[in-house]
Amino acid sequence: LNDLKDKFFSFVAHNLKNPFNTIMGFSELMRRAADSKDQEKITQYSGLIYNLSTQVQKVLTNLLDWSRLQRRNFEVKFETVELTGLIKDVVEMNNKEAARKDISLNINTTGNVFVVADRSMITTVLQNLVANAINFTPAAGRISIDCKVKDQNTEVTITDTGIGISADKLERLFDFDFSQARVGSSDHSGAGLGLVICKEMLLKNGGTISAISEAGMGSSFTFTLPVSIRHDELADEQALHAEKTPMDVANDLVMSTAPVDEALAKVLSSRVIPQFDEVSKVLSIENLERFSKTLIHTGESHNLTAMADFGKSLASLTLGHQ
Repeated sequence: LNDLKDKFFSFVAHNLKNPFNTIMGFSELMRRAADSKDQEKITQYSGLIYNLSTQVQKVLTNLLDWSRLQRRNFEVKFETVELTGLIKDVVEMNNKEAARKDISLNINTTGNVFVVADRSMITTVLQNLVANAINFTPAAGRISIDCKVKDQNTEVTITDTGIGISADKLERLFDFDFSQARVGSSDHSGAGLGLVICKEMLLKNGGTISAISEAGMGSSFTFTLPVSIRHDELADEQALHAEKTPMDVANDLVMSTAPVDEALAKVLSSRVIPQFDEVSKVLSIENLERFSKTLIHTGESHNLTAMADFGKSLASLTLGHQ
């Protein structure tokens, strides 16, 4: 552990020193260009500073994540996660960079998939893999993300048409070596911690990760996670809710054991729900104002403070648009 700690601090000292010196050097050049009002050089130097700063920031984030994972008291917060939605969120975060390189980024899934995992850690895994795919794929390339359930596991595969990985590097891809890691200024340089972190996070979540690649032929990374035992139940429940109309919801409320008297049920069915349906389809100030007044009146008439307060909050939105 002491040897590992010494290597860690040595890595930080030696590999982050050069990038910061480079940043300082370009900052000085940009200051001189500003004095001479050379806009072209200012733009060039600021771009270099931004790119290198972004790279260093990613390295520091990975170092902090790796450090946290080494602690024995590190807590994994398990919850039921809808994985398809999480993939879409990560893709959305990376769409801008993919578009900049004219890379097509596609998701292939058979529907909603539920897993039991730490949401934050799986987000980090997806972000690392998608960002790597974009980073190592040339302009006009393709990246696809496939998500499917196989036996009791969910398989997520990120495939790219990038530069690929040689056989010797593929063997030690998920084993971090401080002596070999380097931080540079090129697009394809980095500390090499990202995939190590992915492996450790997936192991803590009961998952696995593997890679298939060939130099010049692209790469394919696959990770697995245990499917939630409530997968089918949650999927059916979500489909059921998606099919319900506002009137269905009102009828369910009336038929339930909730304290809804006949007068309130009539108001909900005849006035509140139809107006909600109208506002949700075509939002206009007039509709919103009328709906808010209905909520306030209904809430105050039936001692439903929360409904009345919500109506007042909606009414406040219309004040600036009279």
